[in-house]
Amino acid sequence: MTDVIGRDNRLVTVVGSAQIDESDPRWDGAFDLGRRLADAGWTVVTGGYGGLMAATARGAKSVGGFTVGLPISSWTNLAPEESHDQLWWCENFSARAEHILSSRAVVVLDGGVGTLSELAIVWSTAQTEITSPALFLVARFGAASIQS
Repeated sequence: MTDVIGRDNRLVTVVGSAQIDESDPRWDGAFDLGRRLADAGWTVVTGGYGGLMAATARGAKSVGGFTVGLPISSWTNLAPEESHDQLWWCENFSARAEHILSSRAVVVLDGGVGTLSELAIVWSTAQTEITSPALFLVARFGAASIQS
């Protein structure tokens, strides 16, 4: 991990749904976001799985960007997205949150309870800590987002 962070911490984490597939226009938006971030020289970090996370990583990779996934080792029912250059395996959700908070910026796309949790962690850190990542909320959370 330190070899990537050592590059002037150009890490931006993008969080979002693992359930949204390529037939949804939000997937294309996430792909474009990843492409633009990589074009601007950012290392793109995602949760490491499918959906909008995969779209963002693939967008970054389409222009030669560097990508990192944060899969959780105990989630054996999910396979990480294969387009990431590195996987930083996390023991649990708390360990993933530490990685997210080490980013310079966090972009929140549409998602469910996991995305909402990540948003809450970054937002509360911005309110209570001296340093925190810049937070960009792109999501349009609604009733469908909070149903489990």
